[in-house]
Amino acid sequence: MDPRQKNWIEDVYRRRVQDVYRFCRSLVGREGLAEDLTQETFMRLMTSQPRFANPAHEQAWLFLTARRLCYDYFKQAESQNQSLDTGSQEWPDSDPPAPSGRSEFGDLLDLLTPEQRPVIYLYYAEGYKTEEIARILGRKPATVRQQLKRARDRLAQALEERQEEGVRHG
Repeated sequence: MDPRQKNWIEDVYRRRVQDVYRFCRSLVGREGLAEDLTQETFMRLMTSQPRFANPAHEQAWLFLTARRLCYDYFKQAESQNQSLDTGSQEWPDSDPPAPSGRSEFGDLLDLLTPEQRPVIYLYYAEGYKTEEIARILGRKPATVRQQLKRARDRLAQALEERQEEGVRHG
């Protein structure tokens, strides 16, 4: 690999690794798995070395690649689980243990369904529009808007419950 390519990949990694990790975490619900999938995303970047027209295309490519890797992981895990019939598979809709020091945003993502997590993350944390989210996630724009509305409603309900509990205990 020539030094310019190496510098470019290191630059993309520094700028985007946290975004890709949070996106993977929103999809899979588990930190260690999200870390592995993030690393694999950047391995794909190294091997394919695509050319991007602008930073938005770069970020979209990374998210699309990460999404495919996450979905491929679940397809593989599901087929292994069905063929081996080895009991319960930990899926992202299970409640992962909340590690200490987690951000409040991460805690809020855990309140959502696996379908809602990446929608909320991409909309609020990354600033994508619903049409762009639909393209990244391979969903219809109307589905994304519906998931966004349901996620907002769920988060509003959870925040209201927290406030009510604080008033009762406080």
